[in-house]
Amino acid sequence: MLTLALGGCSDPVSQDVRTPPEQLVSRMAPLNAAPAGLAISGEYIVVFNSEVGTSAIDTAVAGVLQAGGANALMHQYSIVPGFSAKLDATELDKLRANPAVAYVEENAAVSINTAFPSPADGTDRVDQRLGRNGTYNDYGRTGFGVHLYVVDTGINSTHTEFIGRIGNGFTAITDGRGVEDCHGHGTHVSSTAAGTQYGMAKQARIHPVRVLNCGGSGTWEGVIAGVDFVRANCASQNGPCVANMSLGGGLSPTLNTAVTNAVNAGVTFVVAAGNESTDACTRSPASTPGAITVAATDDNDRRAWFSNYGNCVDIFAPGVTILGAWIGGTTATNTIDGTSMASPHVAGAAVQYLTDHLNARPTQVEANLKGSASLECVTDTRGSPNAFLFNDLNQGNYTCSNTVASCRGLCGGPGYGCFCEESCIQYGDCCPDYADACQ
Repeated sequence: MLTLALGGCSDPVSQDVRTPPEQLVSRMAPLNAAPAGLAISGEYIVVFNSEVGTSAIDTAVAGVLQAGGANALMHQYSIVPGFSAKLDATELDKLRANPAVAYVEENAAVSINTAFPSPADGTDRVDQRLGRNGTYNDYGRTGFGVHLYVVDTGINSTHTEFIGRIGNGFTAITDGRGVEDCHGHGTHVSSTAAGTQYGMAKQARIHPVRVLNCGGSGTWEGVIAGVDFVRANCASQNGPCVANMSLGGGLSPTLNTAVTNAVNAGVTFVVAAGNESTDACTRSPASTPGAITVAATDDNDRRAWFSNYGNCVDIFAPGVTILGAWIGGTTATNTIDGTSMASPHVAGAAVQYLTDHLNARPTQVEANLKGSASLECVTDTRGSPNAFLFNDLNQGNYTCSNTVASCRGLCGGPGYGCFCEESCIQYGDCCPDYADACQ
């Protein structure tokens, strides 16, 4: 919060007291610049000090409307004390000089955590400690009674994955499509978390929150409006709530604050770590402390080459060759890669936990996911916690490196083929059981 320097005057004679120019500058609220190349010209997010009442914000909004017309105001928030607006330089300076304003943030572009086209299904990996067995087990936790909010590109509402389970939603995109997905990403994410065929929690109610357009891009101010909806709508529901955000961009203090406030209100937020192969702490919403940040693994339980990493990561989940629903038909599918695909596996597991623990707080959900994770299973974590999602919850941790110290009997076996797996090479016993067959 900005501490204002309110200068006085020591001259008892002069009645024409003017604030020196350098003090005028010191009274301006900070302007947080968007990452290079991502700023949206003339659009800003104005955040007020937390102790400011709604009347001060309403007065500022009225001033914006008077100066810029009805279209100047973009969104007025309740999740954070403030609003987004289109402002010229004069109005921007006027708001920054308002002592009730904490800071102003340039609005910036945000996008899906880019999905890479890929030539199997991650749910089969997270229901057992090691490998895949060709089936998925939800352990009786279907997600019934739990609300899942997918903050993304919308949803293919006619897809067979979601019949009878789509709840009320929200759109920040003004193209007349409502919550209908015209990209595919949001539909895929929804199906991974809660699809009837491809999902983790197959009976959850899905609420599409469309904040990204047909090209998979949007803005911070629209995403914050989506988070605002999630918090308010969850409060009106009879049941616990989980939200997934498989999107990201540079740091946005306002978005991080909005997500934190939603978590404090009882919404479990799961977010993608990002696909830049860099420190997740440099991205939003991945850097939000109260959110569960998910990095991606490939089919060999190695950190996916694109996945962000670091101290802000909470858990790993499958993010390569993930099959899910798509747009273009009632049974359309696509197989893609990304931390966008890893995050909904964890969101679905959070929904599963809440199926049996309807009153659990987000901190309890996160603690259980971490407390049930498979440890030391992932290679090349680059400083991230080595915890891999396991959805048979309340089982405690399992340490892969202590239990499976060898690949003997696996390499060259059924489903593996006659070649040397990378993990087998690590233990120096590449396909010893099949020495005659393997070259």
